[in-house]
Amino acid sequence: MAMSAKHIPWKVIIGFTAIGVIVTTISVGCGVTSFVHLAGSERTEGVIVGFNPVQRSLGMERPEQPAPIVEYQVEGETYRIDGHFASASPSGYQTGEKVVVAYQQDSPSEGRIDSFGEMWLGPLVFGSVGALFTFIGMAMVRSKRRTVRD
Repeated sequence: MAMSAKHIPWKVIIGFTAIGVIVTTISVGCGVTSFVHLAGSERTEGVIVGFNPVQRSLGMERPEQPAPIVEYQVEGETYRIDGHFASASPSGYQTGEKVVVAYQQDSPSEGRIDSFGEMWLGPLVFGSVGALFTFIGMAMVRSKRRTVRD
């Protein structure tokens, strides 16, 4: 037997919707940050020189998914950055692989790997989850309001 929205407490419905809105807002902020970074950036070639033994994501360590370390040069100076996107399979990135690095002219040390995974996967996944939570929460609100009126 399916539970109707009439039996779900308002605190749960509001909490569910609020989590969705917060996660979606964070996702939009991350997407805007990526867009701004790419909009005014220069590009150069970088090389994967190794992998971090431990990747930190949302405060948790994930040793099974190391993130790439990339070296690149701008105006004769060498910079090193850590990638943000790790692949569970070793074929995601390989040592010696060339990648495109996007950096701001006024801060070349803050480059980012210019790939879909590095720039857009996080905002896309979090935005989808946030939108789903928001949609379900709003559907529960609508259903609860409808059952209250009846």
